[in-house]
Amino acid sequence: MTKRDDESLAAQNAEIRRWAEANGLTVGAIFGEQRDAVERVAPRAPVVEVTVRIDEDVYEAAMLRATYDGYDSPSEVVEEALREWARGY
Repeated sequence: MTKRDDESLAAQNAEIRRWAEANGLTVGAIFGEQRDAVERVAPRAPVVEVTVRIDEDVYEAAMLRATYDGYDSPSEVVEEALREWARGY
């Protein structure tokens, strides 16, 4: 990489950084620094809590799916099923 390429890349990065800051996509960033506090800021979606009651047969099916699909627990199966339902599958 030549010095000119480095300067061109730096100019592109600076332009991207200005655009991101103008659009509220970064917080507290200084170009070239990597901080844990620098994160992408996105509109927060509302949190929806759902209480799920399952019977013994559904629990057993969730355990089988957890084993088959490699989930660690039946609750992960329920969470994934809710995600699939929300996506319309």
